[in-house]
Amino acid sequence: MKKIGFIGFGNMGSALAKGIINSNMIGQVLKSPEDILVYDKDETKMQLAKNEGLTTYPSAEDLVMNSDIIFLAVKPKDLKDSALSIKKAFEMSPESKNGKVIVSILAGTKVSKIYEYLEDDSIPIVRVMPNTPALVGEGCFGVFFTEKVPEEDRKIILSIFEKLGTYVIVENEALMDVITGLSGSGPAYVFLVIQALADGGVRMGLDRRTATVLAAQTVLGAAKMVMENLGKIHPEELKDMVMSPGGTTAEGITVLEENRVRYAFIKAVEEATKKSQKLSS
Repeated sequence: MKKIGFIGFGNMGSALAKGIINSNMIGQVLKSPEDILVYDKDETKMQLAKNEGLTTYPSAEDLVMNSDIIFLAVKPKDLKDSALSIKKAFEMSPESKNGKVIVSILAGTKVSKIYEYLEDDSIPIVRVMPNTPALVGEGCFGVFFTEKVPEEDRKIILSIFEKLGTYVIVENEALMDVITGLSGSGPAYVFLVIQALADGGVRMGLDRRTATVLAAQTVLGAAKMVMENLGKIHPEELKDMVMSPGGTTAEGITVLEENRVRYAFIKAVEEATKKSQKLSS
């Protein structure tokens, strides 16, 4: 049986904990929700964890010594303090280091930076780029495993992400910056699209709520069609299924192409990737 710890219990940390609770891990990998351990410097978040039936610890060091898989779910600015707490825990109890895995969900933070603070590169580390739709069970997780991560722990970690959406595994850590620019920042791009579509509906006479429902559900349904037809039908073909010759959709697509909307999205991913690369350098 494992114990899974969270250093940081903000939106993403609490979402991951709920994913564990809602999975089939309870009774198989963990005995009970009490085997999910939490430390956060914010007492309000600690109380939220207690309300969920989770176990809280008064310090990050105590949590580390009692956890098998440790999620680093703090803000990047708090990485150094958190990593030093992990290092201190290992110094206090060297034998507690055995069998532990660190899972970092810090944006723009290389594995090498964590090792630098730990002053020990023998610890298995997983680097993850989540996105905010994980909060509603439709997240996308980019995952990079260091070679040291045991197969058993890989399966456990991936099963958590599977409960909150889907995941992709990359073998080259440098691609995590691209994932940041695409799926990490991507929800903001899509929110902008939904808002713009709804604005168009309002402009043409719909009330705001009706326009927003239509826009959001259209994006949700289109995304589901793509996911259910991966490897079978290309998105270009799905577009053509909607676009009748000389019809309304053809007119709309023409306007989007004239305004280089497709190019704008490509550049958005490109520039966000470059920014991530700069932040993690």
